[in-house]
Amino acid sequence: FQFNILDTPGNIWQIGPPLKNILDTTLTPPNVLITDTINPYPPNNISSFELRFRKPYGYDWLCWSYMTFGFSYKIDTDTLRDGFYIEISYNGSNEWTNILYDDVADVIFFHGIYPETDTLFNGESGFSRIVDSVWDWGSFGCEWFWDNENADLIDSAAIRVTFISDSIDTQKEGVMLDFIIVVVEDRCSVSVNAIQNNKQVVIFPNPVTQESMIILPGNDFMVDNLIVYDVAGRVIIDDSDISNKILIGKYGLLQGIYFYTIISCNGTIYNGKFIITNL
Repeated sequence: FQFNILDTPGNIWQIGPPLKNILDTTLTPPNVLITDTINPYPPNNISSFELRFRKPYGYDWLCWSYMTFGFSYKIDTDTLRDGFYIEISYNGSNEWTNILYDDVADVIFFHGIYPETDTLFNGESGFSRIVDSVWDWGSFGCEWFWDNENADLIDSAAIRVTFISDSIDTQKEGVMLDFIIVVVEDRCSVSVNAIQNNKQVVIFPNPVTQESMIILPGNDFMVDNLIVYDVAGRVIIDDSDISNKILIGKYGLLQGIYFYTIISCNGTIYNGKFIITNL
């Protein structure tokens, strides 16, 4: 797995604490991925970063049958003008396709995809600040599926995120991304993860929404027991025989802090917490 802010003239993507008026908070302190931590974005800008991942060396026999990519984002740009878009490339080809039009696999956008009609100033389908008065956190997520017959056709992939601005300088703050996840799994035989930390449970989208899920590492496909406690130590949820993607919203939890214990079917125990702000 590789992360790379492209070394191109004028690239304004940075990693650091957000120090702006609107883009001022993180979900996973202290840093975010942001179009400059301090300054507004300039006009006529093109800035990109890439995520590249491939099968582990020596394991070319593994299937590439499932992939997911997601993040939370906050944006302050010209409405329907400036913003960012996402492209994908396979097998080191450097032939890039907007993920909205990717036909290499079956793609499901399960949260926050930009509509085809929401185009940036250059006609590219992407994310812009559609509502002029709203700067809330949003979430994006999509999944790719290959059937077993085609799961050996892919050995590597790259995702490129590009921010663009037109010639009008409005002193807007730009874009920041947080809680980025990438998962690749072999569902033909043994699961293989290419996630930031494959020993951790992921909660996504975050902040928690009705669609938020607790996602176990790929080696654990079934949950034997889920127990959720409130801050007073009272058991709020005691559930069993569910998948490794647990929908939080279905339990109707009130606002507050909750602690969980998950026991997977292979005996692994996971502990953590999450915050419900407003479902």
